[in-house]
Amino acid sequence: MQKKKRRILIICCVLVSAFLIIPFGLSIFIYERIFSSRYETPSLQGAAGYAGLISEQTSFSSDDGQKLIGYRYYYEDVTERGVMIFAHGLGSGGHMPYLPIIDYFAAHGYPVFTYDATGNGESEGEDANGFPQGTIDLDHAIDYVEAESELPIVLFGHSWGAYSCGCVLNEHPEICAVVSAAGPDDSIDLIAYFGEQHAGKGADVLLPYLSVYEYFKFGKYSNYTCCEGFRNSDCGVMILHSSDDAVVDDSVCCEVYRDEFEGNDRFCFIEFDDRGHSELFYTDGALDEALMEQILEFYDEYIS
Repeated sequence: MQKKKRRILIICCVLVSAFLIIPFGLSIFIYERIFSSRYETPSLQGAAGYAGLISEQTSFSSDDGQKLIGYRYYYEDVTERGVMIFAHGLGSGGHMPYLPIIDYFAAHGYPVFTYDATGNGESEGEDANGFPQGTIDLDHAIDYVEAESELPIVLFGHSWGAYSCGCVLNEHPEICAVVSAAGPDDSIDLIAYFGEQHAGKGADVLLPYLSVYEYFKFGKYSNYTCCEGFRNSDCGVMILHSSDDAVVDDSVCCEVYRDEFEGNDRFCFIEFDDRGHSELFYTDGALDEALMEQILEFYDEYIS
């Protein structure tokens, strides 16, 4: 009888290890490995490279008290129509690579508030922590801007920042308009896509464990998706994407949004075939000003 009980206990331990402890531990390892890097600010000229563009540094705190460095970019003697909050992508080292876009909107009536997210650029944080951290940081950035200004707020995000812009609408449905450039709908779906590319369909086995771990880390923010945020807001939404994007595939981005929102008057889809992920805003090596003008008109429509 004792041998039988011991055998049952051993079998139970093996099953628990096989179906819970080992896959959960592996999931934690994979998740932390993905987001284990700090991303430093690249050596760029900064606002000094743009004649007349004024840059004012500030700071605000995010969820764990980490200080995030923010910047307000604007031009004197330009009538301000609204504030654009810009959220950068993962791996860019912060907002600096996006200065051509920032300069354009600051010069056309939308002073830009932007910041380096946790673990990026000049901001505190050992690493980026996870995709939902971007939503948390943007949530705090919006709170900061709303306390400082009464102008209507529009959002512009690229990649990780675009994901953050969609998800944050669950906390801030008052936002007037969002430009989501190459942004996945759901963080776990993006991880699943990369997992399938590297390990095949077998990688899907770990998805429930990854979801649970992400919830342990980020609570309610881990459950937010862009689609849910779009549904919970009346804001205008412009989706930008290129079909040859090797970082954020159509299947976790544009296809998801088209399936639910195509035909909805609030939504505008602009798609390219040859701009990849990082060159989405450029043509022939220069900022696509025709695209920027289209975005500007889109913002104007929703703040009026």
